[in-house]
Amino acid sequence: MGNRRQADLAAGIANVRVYPLSWHAKFILRDQMEPRMRRPNFSADADHDSLPVIVPRNGKAAIPASPERVRRLRKHLVLALRASRMMNNLEHSVSPVRPEPEGFAGRVARTACSLCKGWCCKNGADDAFLDEGTMARVRRARSALDARAVLRLYLERVPEVGYEGSCIFHGKQGCTLDRWLRSDVCNSYFCGGLQSYMTGGDAVTPTMIIAGVGDKMRTSPILMP
Repeated sequence: MGNRRQADLAAGIANVRVYPLSWHAKFILRDQMEPRMRRPNFSADADHDSLPVIVPRNGKAAIPASPERVRRLRKHLVLALRASRMMNNLEHSVSPVRPEPEGFAGRVARTACSLCKGWCCKNGADDAFLDEGTMARVRRARSALDARAVLRLYLERVPEVGYEGSCIFHGKQGCTLDRWLRSDVCNSYFCGGLQSYMTGGDAVTPTMIIAGVGDKMRTSPILMP
């Protein structure tokens, strides 16, 4: 009986289809996946008249930035700046700053990120996904700045108080980097709920944002196109 059960299990595993992770999911897996979000039970009017967009919610405490984190950031930026000087043909290898979503979709995204309070920012750790491509883009945009000035530009943006276990630039009011200073990852990433909304063809539907679960859940008013 035991051998037969093992054979059945092996056959079942063999039939499982494995799909490659998208690059978005890979970044989430750097720490952990988003929590499983369940659709809450709201009134019938809310369910039928608006589209729920469900996102996570950051519940970490805000603490002072440690000197150790700043030192790690500085070391990473120095290496990225050195690597950026080795890049060839910058006009074709450096991507432009990705624009924010516009119109009603942009308002939904901003509302969702405000209620979420930066769940995905924890994956930024002490390097914020800043790489040689980002450094090259920043230096091309501000050609008058030398490497030391670019380094100082980032270090001065580290908030005095930020969220525990999150990106070093994740301050109490959100990201302390302007969009042109952020990595392409940060400028293009959407969590699962927002990504589904952005690609689902519902960009002109009345929408409600639902952030978090349990007693930490927060909801937005119904957003109208």
